[in-house]
Amino acid sequence: MNDETGEKARIGIQPTKCPDDLRAILDVTGFQRDLLLTVACAGNSYPCGQAVHTALETVWGKEVNESRVYQNLSELKGNDLITSYPIDGRTKGYRVTDRGRSLVCAYCSWAMACLSEATDGESDADPCSEFETEP
Repeated sequence: MNDETGEKARIGIQPTKCPDDLRAILDVTGFQRDLLLTVACAGNSYPCGQAVHTALETVWGKEVNESRVYQNLSELKGNDLITSYPIDGRTKGYRVTDRGRSLVCAYCSWAMACLSEATDGESDADPCSEFETEP
């Protein structure tokens, strides 16, 4: 056992092989994950960049630089996590790709597994129940 693995075991982290989808989503920034989730929340509506920007500001509760949104949407598209289609002239609509959806699901599964561990293995316990918000 190397020093890093020993330290993880000492503090209760069990080393496991990281699935490729999880590794891939961890390679994007937290801001990009939030953008991806914001686009995903739109379902089949193909939100334009301005709608994504407005929704993200609503979720974050603060102002978000618009050019940052567009630069990161472009990077997500380049990584095949979202796709875009022209609405008119310069306006594009965005949608999460199958690959993007798979990566988000891998991230959510990992988060839920970590939270489940925090409930001391109570399989019936909902690890997020104390954080539920009003719709």
